[in-house]
Amino acid sequence: MDQKLPDDSQSLPHEDYMAAVADELTAIGIAPTTWWAETPDGQQLDGWFELPADSGTPAEVWPDGVGLGWDQYNGWLLIERGGGRNAYPLSTEAGTYGQPRQVATDTWNRLIHGMDGWMAGPICMGGGRFDTESLVRAVEAWEARQDGAPDTDR
Repeated sequence: MDQKLPDDSQSLPHEDYMAAVADELTAIGIAPTTWWAETPDGQQLDGWFELPADSGTPAEVWPDGVGLGWDQYNGWLLIERGGGRNAYPLSTEAGTYGQPRQVATDTWNRLIHGMDGWMAGPICMGGGRFDTESLVRAVEAWEARQDGAPDTDR
């Protein structure tokens, strides 16, 4: 799996979170072919994961393929490629700042079973947890800097 860095390659607050999600997607068996973290407009933080065509997704569920996207306003979305590019949110457990393992599990369930299919619900977290509270604070500090507010995250 390759990470594609944005052209400006300046550190963004969600890069480690996207890397953790990429690792969990790989661990569950749907390694992204590429992924990246960026801010296309300096206001919104985006993450994108190109999911492999051979990830077990039924053609009748995702005929044009699908990618996984994230931003700090809409959270996690499966985005259908081609056609109307429909976007479908993951479960409420994945939310905007869900644990990477939850995001990967929800993604797998939605890929295999479709958007109206079976969902596992919240998963038990063994092992380490991603520090989503620090992520939220880092994103909020980044947003404040974009709005011209002084950096209070030092």
